[in-house]
Amino acid sequence: MPFLEVIHGSEEPLSVDARRAFAQEAVAVFADVVGTPPGRLRLCFEHHDPLDTIEGLLGERARGDRD
Repeated sequence: MPFLEVIHGSEEPLSVDARRAFAQEAVAVFADVVGTPPGRLRLCFEHHDPLDTIEGLLGERARGDRD
């Protein structure tokens, strides 16, 4: 069973509408490209604080942020 994990690093988690739109596109892409039948794709969203990502830790914005 194909599994897709989306890891998102930002101040705020993705909205329900954004996650729903992503899920709909993922189902369509996996069906077209991989041939995944309906109901067989597993999808998980995970939100991370920016300072838990390499971009957040090493980026320009992070230089003045909390330790």
